[in-house]
Formats: sequence, C-alpha cells, structure tokens
Amino acid sequence: MTDAILAIDAGGTVFKYALVDKNGHMLTEVFKMPVESSGTKNDILNCYKNLVNHAKNITDGNITGIGISTPGPFDYETGTSYMKHKFTSLYGIPLREEIKEFCGINVPVWFCSDTNSFLVGETEFGAGRNYKNLLGVTIGTGLGLAIVLDRKIHTNENQGPAEIVFNLPTRGRILEDFVSGRGIAEYYKNISGKKDEELSAKDVSLLAKTDEKAQKTFDETGFLLGEMLKEFVKKYNAEAVILGGQVSNSFELMEAGIKRGLGETECNVLKAESIDESALKGLMISGNKYTR
Repeated sequence: MTDAILAIDAGGTVFKYALVDKNGHMLTEVFKMPVESSGTKNDILNCYKNLVNHAKNITDGNITGIGISTPGPFDYETGTSYMKHKFTSLYGIPLREEIKEFCGINVPVWFCSDTNSFLVGETEFGAGRNYKNLLGVTIGTGLGLAIVLDRKIHTNENQGPAEIVFNLPTRGRILEDFVSGRGIAEYYKNISGKKDEELSAKDVSLLAKTDEKAQKTFDETGFLLGEMLKEFVKKYNAEAVILGGQVSNSFELMEAGIKRGLGETECNVLKAESIDESALKGLMISGNKYTR
C-alpha cells in the first residue's frame, strides 16, 4: 500500500478511523473502535495504540502521519484538551508527544476541530465542491459551526472554529439544549407526554413517519437552527450551508424548518455527501493547504 496518514475521528463513544493518501482519498474502509470517554488516561491512550497497531498491520508500517479530529474545548495548536464533559482524564495534557510515545510511533501528529475537518472534507470532496464561501453545521451529541471563506477554513487563534454557537441564548436556555440529539429527544418527550420513555433522536426520526409530534420536533429543531444560521450567512456571505453529524441523517425532516428559519436569506441548504468520511478526508487537507 502507498504511504498513508492515519485519520482518526475521536468521538466520545467511538473512534472512527481510516487510512487516507496525501490527496485525501480513502485507502481503506472506515473502521470503528469503541472508547470510554470517562476512562483513565491509559484507557484512552490504549485505544489510540490499538488502532495505530491495526493501521500498521494494514500498511506494513507505512504510516507517514496521524491526523486527529476532536471536539473542544481544545487547543489544536498544542494538542491540549480542555474538555470537562468527556475525556476528563486528558484535561490539560499536551497529547501530541503522549500519543507518539505511548503508541511507539515517530511521525507528525496534528489535531483539528471535528467540525472544521468535516467542512474541509465536504468543501474539497463533497457537497461544497462548487462553492466559495460555506457554513458547515454538525449536530450530534453537541452542536458545532465551521466556516470556509474563499475555500479556506476560517479558524480562531487556536485553530478551532471561528464561531462558537452551542451556547447561544435560546428560549431561556442555550441553543444546544434544542439543536442536538438529546435536545430532539427531550423536546419530543415533552410535547408527546412520553417523558418517562428512553428515546434517542434516531427513535424520534423513525416515529416521524407516522407521528405528527415527531415531525413537529424536527421542524422546530430546523427552524431554530435556521434562525441562528441567518446571522452567519449574512456575516460571511455564505452561498450554502452543509449539514453533518449523525442527526443530519434526518435532514429531510429538518430541511423545511431550516429554510423557514432562514427566511428571505438566500442560501442553499445541503446534506453532507458523506457523514462518516468527510472529517477523515478533511484531516489530510487540514494538514497542508487549508490551514491558515
């Protein structure tokens, strides 16, 4: 196999990873490895070590770099996690050298915001390939916004997202309390009277085929998202918004609500072409021409 980078999407419950070439093309399928984000430092580093060893076996050791896509708060320049809601055992630890030493590998290691790497991948290879200025939204356990201007990712001083939106005030709470997997489940349970049932956003999406309250939940989620996006579409002259994250599997249920929230704002609303692969492809690009 040709030289490859190991691209890792380090989620809170699962690490997704694949081998990618220098142009961002996938060389393998996307593999998944469970991780316990509340585990000890060694537990989490062992997860990295296991997937690095797996990748070495596939490539005969021909790994030329490791790119890691991760949520924040995180200093992507130094590779230091400041998350308190998950991966707490890694708080304040510069991970670049820790990972290299623990995994027994001496190659470049870089970090990228999961939302930013997603949008970079979609800009280069996916739904954003024909646009100059883009917004990318990821909705899963949390909510993130990424911005591409003139086909380059726009970041803050720590190479993280230029805009933070999860904590925007919304109906006496924060936006992420509504626009997220848990927010969707909670909203549906409240309006349906099923407060004691164990439901996920995926469960609600399945109910939406026949349940008007489930349909209303996704429409209202889309509306709140569209209202938030309106400001940023205008601010950055965005031509399109691309929706990613696991909740984007329910794009069709939210699309009308998003457009209603955007109002008269002219902007295309698109579903990501690849929810699982885009962040991994974007990691290779983020390591060179897109980072500024």
